[in-house]
Amino acid sequence: MNESDKFLRLFGGIFFAVGVLVLSIGVSLIFTIHEMFGALICLLIGFIFAAVGGGILLSVIKSSLARKNLKENGKRYTGKIYGYVDNKSSIMNGDYLVNIKVHYFDEMGIEREAIIPTGFTRGSGDYPIGATIDIIALGTKFTWVENSVRYEHIYREEELMDNKPIDPTKLNMVAVNCPGCGASFTAAKGYVCTCPYCGGTINN
Repeated sequence: MNESDKFLRLFGGIFFAVGVLVLSIGVSLIFTIHEMFGALICLLIGFIFAAVGGGILLSVIKSSLARKNLKENGKRYTGKIYGYVDNKSSIMNGDYLVNIKVHYFDEMGIEREAIIPTGFTRGSGDYPIGATIDIIALGTKFTWVENSVRYEHIYREEELMDNKPIDPTKLNMVAVNCPGCGASFTAAKGYVCTCPYCGGTINN
């Protein structure tokens, strides 16, 4: 479980616990001193807190199950951490969380890249550029193997780390639907692309 998931789990658990506590106070007001107005206020506030906390906890569970499925059914590759991309959908402590950009070779020996959400903040030092990392791919979904970040030289890593342009002979242009804004456009399969409409970063 990454840093953001731990934070959301704690945050959701606190909200859910407060909601249940306030709901129980509301119920006790009804059955002990028959205070209906105070009971309704407590029930309303408790329901809101419990619903928000439960929704957060469910989203964390759903995310964990998706990563579990990815790890069980995806293909494993060894790649190099090439750079960082701000995850503009997640903020912690007033700053964006950071995803890593990984370059790797697919089973055909063609260089590919992927954006992988790791849930860390800039400056943490957990995912240094140039480090080797094991990733798992299933379609356009990616995750990383925990505790796999290491300093290890891999075959053809110089090709993965240079700043050369994409080889047009290896491009396979496909239609992409942006998960952020729903826009459709074409992009190279196997390479990270940026939505021209909302600026979101997408694995393709």
